[in-house]
Amino acid sequence: MPPNLQGSIVSAQQLATLTLQRTQALQKFQPTGPQVQNLDQQIAELESSNAKIQSRFDSIMPASERQNAELTRDAHVAETIYLGMVNKAEELSVRRASTGGGAHIVDNALRPHNPTKPKKALVIVAGTGLGFFIGTFFIFLRHHAMIGVTDPMFVERRLSVPVLSEVLFSRQQQMLDHEIAVSPGARACLGYAGGQGGPGGRAEPRALQYQDREGHDPFMMPRVQDDARVLASRYPHDPAVEALRAVRTELYRDLVNAPNNIVMLTGPISSAGKSFVAANLAVLLAEVGLGVLLVDADMRRGHIASFFKQSNPGGLAEVLKGEMEIGDAIRYVGVPSLSFMSCGGYPENPSELLMMPGFRDMLRA
Repeated sequence: MPPNLQGSIVSAQQLATLTLQRTQALQKFQPTGPQVQNLDQQIAELESSNAKIQSRFDSIMPASERQNAELTRDAHVAETIYLGMVNKAEELSVRRASTGGGAHIVDNALRPHNPTKPKKALVIVAGTGLGFFIGTFFIFLRHHAMIGVTDPMFVERRLSVPVLSEVLFSRQQQMLDHEIAVSPGARACLGYAGGQGGPGGRAEPRALQYQDREGHDPFMMPRVQDDARVLASRYPHDPAVEALRAVRTELYRDLVNAPNNIVMLTGPISSAGKSFVAANLAVLLAEVGLGVLLVDADMRRGHIASFFKQSNPGGLAEVLKGEMEIGDAIRYVGVPSLSFMSCGGYPENPSELLMMPGFRDMLRA
């Protein structure tokens, strides 16, 4: 092999090696880095040397020989590159095999013979025990922490008073309460002269002006109003009304031996249902032919008049103040044998008015 050809082969091999190194260096460094620029400089020198060798071949060798020399050179260069890549691949394989992993198998997993499923017996027993515990805790909490009367017998045992009946909650009454709340307007126009005029500053009473919308005489005891807001008149077969009928029976039996015919309905707290019981019980007593006068004596928050679609002014407060006669304050609500006296306008001193002799005289009258 001519010396020039041998030098050309070595130079081509070195150029291929530097080109491969530059490709690898570009994966780690920028093209402007010193490592890449150094390789570029070496590649440029080798390319200049190859150009000189190539020009020498062109000047001293015929074209056919020059072509054979180039093919021989390319074959040697390709063989050298191939052997280098094979050696590099073997080195990487040896390095990969010598690298130890961070995890290794301790024991192979065993497949169970029977499939896993919930244990029904354990779940039932645990659920029953948990439910029993929660129920017992709730009963204990309700019995010792919640304040209220849940059994009518509690009243008889603690207060030593008889329980006439137990009135259940009524959804029909709840609808009537909503009707009262959204439509508080009175159906009757009530007027009286009070607060000014008259001898000694006392007001001159004026007769009750009751206007029936049908044009009938209000003193002729008309039929029960179909649009009344009293549960006993609107829904006479409601369970709460049936319970109040039991109260009526017990009350009628006790009134036979009572020294008077006055019944007072009261309660321990506000919104306990005093007005509801009073209005419905009065209607039920009037149904059996008893003459009943229903008096709303709650002069702070009385609202029985709204049950009959009437207003409060012109009632008990005006009678006790001397601004109105008893007969003028008594109203007829459309229920036979039932008369009504409202609480009147809310006064500033309701307790003093009830403690005056006038209230006792009014009840006696």
